[in-house]
Amino acid sequence: MIKFLFILSLIACLVLVGVYTIVSSKEKLKPTVQVSLPIPTSITQQAVVTTPLSSTLKIKDKVKAELGGIGGTYGVAVKDLKRNATYHENEHIPFEAASLYKLWVMAVAYQQIQSGKLSEGEILTGDASGFSYEFGDFATPGESGGSYTVKDALKQMITVSDNYSAYLLSNKIGLSSITDFLDKNGFRESYIEVDNPTTTAYDVSLFFEKLYKGQLANKTNTDKMLSLLRDQQLNGGIPKYLPEGILVAHKTGDINSFTHDAGIVYGTKRDYIIVVLTNSGEKKNVQEEIANFSKAIYNYFLN
Repeated sequence: MIKFLFILSLIACLVLVGVYTIVSSKEKLKPTVQVSLPIPTSITQQAVVTTPLSSTLKIKDKVKAELGGIGGTYGVAVKDLKRNATYHENEHIPFEAASLYKLWVMAVAYQQIQSGKLSEGEILTGDASGFSYEFGDFATPGESGGSYTVKDALKQMITVSDNYSAYLLSNKIGLSSITDFLDKNGFRESYIEVDNPTTTAYDVSLFFEKLYKGQLANKTNTDKMLSLLRDQQLNGGIPKYLPEGILVAHKTGDINSFTHDAGIVYGTKRDYIIVVLTNSGEKKNVQEEIANFSKAIYNYFLN
């Protein structure tokens, strides 16, 4: 009897071992399933999307119609500030900045006023004999002369593009401060060289966008800068053919073969930035062509 039970137990053990072996083999034969986990959006590289203005072909036609006859090179930027849509052409081509560099001087001066480093009532006096030497061809010696408060120098520099006022302010704030300003604010295509400051339509448009959005100074000083630009007295370009009552905060630049105009138009339906930089020998016609282009863009935004 004992021998019979021993044999029965042995058979049962062999059966169990066989079952285990078969099950293990089946498990090993199961296919491996690979699951692709989604990459968290927080660590994926997001594409930068630029929204073009609708009917860009219409704007391109207007560019060719109004600026095609300047006989040189032009850079254009138009930005709808309501819809954040843009139109660019030759926007990265560098031009001599001419008096557009005064925008940077203005912004740095107001930043220093805001920080307490500079006061609007501070008197600025300079030696005009060093004027031309330090500022090269883009300033005229003895254009004004004398002394100004910081506030008055800013007004003269922007509203009538007075070079002596720009000289006084630039000496006061320091050219290195302007370089830092350009770098900090992402104006990568602009340079404040003593003999030849340069910029692009892209950077000038970006400057006005940051100014409009209050990203260059607090509200008080932003309003002061925009007020000076709206008081511009050199209005033969962008504002010339716009309807009466339309406000334009803009700055011109004019030296040798370069003629520029750039700013913000406060339109009836939307505000927009318009920048036109040109390099042409036919200077007598360029401002008129900029004025006609500005009118065409204004009418475009009415539709």
